[in-house]
Amino acid sequence: MKLSKIKVNTGFTLIELMIAIAIVGILASIALPSYQEHVRNTRRTDARDALSNAAQIMERQYTSTNTYTGGTIVKDVAFSSPSGYYSVTATELTTGTYTLVSTANAPQDKDVACKTMSINHTGTKTPAACW
Repeated sequence: MKLSKIKVNTGFTLIELMIAIAIVGILASIALPSYQEHVRNTRRTDARDALSNAAQIMERQYTSTNTYTGGTIVKDVAFSSPSGYYSVTATELTTGTYTLVSTANAPQDKDVACKTMSINHTGTKTPAACW
């Protein structure tokens, strides 16, 4: 009796490969939007930093001159946040009041909930969920 060698296939079948690709695709479709939202949330710190620094400048101006006007921050002149994801503008600037507003630049402008953030002379921060 003669024994013949049995051929053993050790590779992947096409169906196994397609199942693995489908699983990776499903995981990526769940993880990518979550990751993008996390990145947008993280970039909000850029706006918070810029607004807080600008508010400190305004308060130092008021302490020195007893007015918010005449300082380094001028009404309706925008400047960029440290990383450039937001533009900050003093929209209301009077002797006794100010409102600083940050507006998202691309690619951060897809952050619909916190596209615009602001702080005023009383320390009121809006929208509160973004701070």
